[in-house]
Amino acid sequence: MSMANRLEDESNVSVLGTIIRKRQGTYSKMAKAKKLDTDYRNKVYLTDSRDMRELPDDSVGLIVTSPPYFNIKDYAKDGRQEKSHSDSHAKQIGDIADFDSFIEELVTVWKECFRTLKPNGKLIINVPLMPMLKAEFTTHENRHIFDLNAAIQNSILKSIPGLYVLDTYIWNRTNPSKKLMFGSYPYPSNFYAQNTIEFVAVYVKEGKAIQPSKEIKEASKLSQEEWVEFTKQIWNFPIPGKGDLAFGTHSALMPEALAERCIRLFSFAGEIVLDPFTGSGTTLRVAKRLERDYVGYEVMDSYEEIINKKVAKNACVKVERLEPKKTVQITNNEVDSKILNKVFNSDFSNLLKKIPNNSIDLVCVDPPYNLKKADWDTFNSDEEFFSFTFNWIKQIAPKLKPGGGFYIFNTPRNSAHILAYLETLGFTFQNWITWNKKDGFTSTKKKFLPEQETIVYVTKPGGGITFNADSIRVPYESTERIAAAKTKGILKNGKRWFPNEDGRLCPDVWQITSERHSNKENGKVKSSAHPTVKPLALMERIVLASTNEGDVILDIFAGSGSTLVAAKRNNRNFIGCDADPTFVKIARQRLKNVEQL
Repeated sequence: MSMANRLEDESNVSVLGTIIRKRQGTYSKMAKAKKLDTDYRNKVYLTDSRDMRELPDDSVGLIVTSPPYFNIKDYAKDGRQEKSHSDSHAKQIGDIADFDSFIEELVTVWKECFRTLKPNGKLIINVPLMPMLKAEFTTHENRHIFDLNAAIQNSILKSIPGLYVLDTYIWNRTNPSKKLMFGSYPYPSNFYAQNTIEFVAVYVKEGKAIQPSKEIKEASKLSQEEWVEFTKQIWNFPIPGKGDLAFGTHSALMPEALAERCIRLFSFAGEIVLDPFTGSGTTLRVAKRLERDYVGYEVMDSYEEIINKKVAKNACVKVERLEPKKTVQITNNEVDSKILNKVFNSDFSNLLKKIPNNSIDLVCVDPPYNLKKADWDTFNSDEEFFSFTFNWIKQIAPKLKPGGGFYIFNTPRNSAHILAYLETLGFTFQNWITWNKKDGFTSTKKKFLPEQETIVYVTKPGGGITFNADSIRVPYESTERIAAAKTKGILKNGKRWFPNEDGRLCPDVWQITSERHSNKENGKVKSSAHPTVKPLALMERIVLASTNEGDVILDIFAGSGSTLVAAKRNNRNFIGCDADPTFVKIARQRLKNVEQL
């Protein structure tokens, strides 16, 4: 249904236009005051959307797009995939031959989309299920379906913290292709489903929406009937036919009805609607008709003529990228030398304000466990404890470089909740490390004696991971067998294996005696100035595994300073803090003692 049909009469359309023009006039005045460029509105940039530097941060209200369908479509050919209308483009993501690489390159576009979206803005991605090309399979046994929607969703949730799945709709194509999927027809058991649906996934950027004026809200309102119909999860639309201006030119046309439903559900009049894979320009055409501004990116300049026809203006702008991309790559920042290699008597929030984002190579923390060992380890409820824990995790996450390691000590139960939260932020799980410290929390005959602590190890997506496996090898357990193998080797899978002189690769169960039990006098446990001192050997294993010399390590619950001492002993930089002045004094003395070694 068009905007004109929805409004009561022509005068209402005129009123809406007046409201939007006034609003855009206000935007222009604000932009001039802030020296911003507003020329990007209602343009289509003929360039690669992996770099959308023309668009400022937090400027777009809604993104509606249908990305390339991997290798199923050749976008240099006509709608019937028979004749070429242009040369293939070197930057066409759809021409990437490897599926995983294709998904990774799409993530670069989604990161740019996230950057440009306003808080609470929506990213809508329309894709089908895709059978592999027929030429690539010869039997029913090796036929494979690429679930593009699931692959994109997983890549977004892993790589872009702050972008969440809001909803998923199904486009039921009511006039599917005449090309039938026969499979083993007419006999069982390898029938293929007819490919008649596509997914419409809706993602939302975290943050509170800025509410528009009352007039804009009223002009954008849906009727009750529209609300009921639009929010049904199955959308029944035909594939565009000859009535579409791009019929026969573009091979994967989006129905105007689908674009209209998305735009009316998830944007206000006057907002910017972006399509980073503009294609023939359907999303932009509908956005203009619904009194929204638009911006498009399209790498195939052969679509310039049809895009201009659809938006009824010469909107396309050819762009030459003369310098490297600036907006997509994440810059690893440097920490101010004034706070390097120091331990502060400070609340962690105050310290984190001084540390730039993407500047820390390793975060290693031994935070409160809620075991009531001291005031700082005591919370009134699980809810209060996890609220505190998730708060410091969320604050520290941006400080870590992409690819950086994040180690968190805690009880097994608490660690389960912590890992689940880390994964919602997009961190990649690496290991659930069990530290067998040979020192139980309590003595009990009512259940198994707990002699372990958990160390959750995750990494931040988007960069290379440092893991020095050879630096943390451990002794072989079977000493006699290994001694014999040094001369003769051991036959394994037809090959002769010889042991590594430095020992075996480090497993995820660590047998390291706790500090409390390794420092006994006359068989009795010595009292410690800190109740949960971690063994230096334990912290050095983490430091050596996940950093290189010169890297920066952060510990916001420094305690007696074991992490910082391990860093200093191994030529790493460190930053630490603790709210307790007594613990900070202990840590500083231990660090001073390292200098005297």
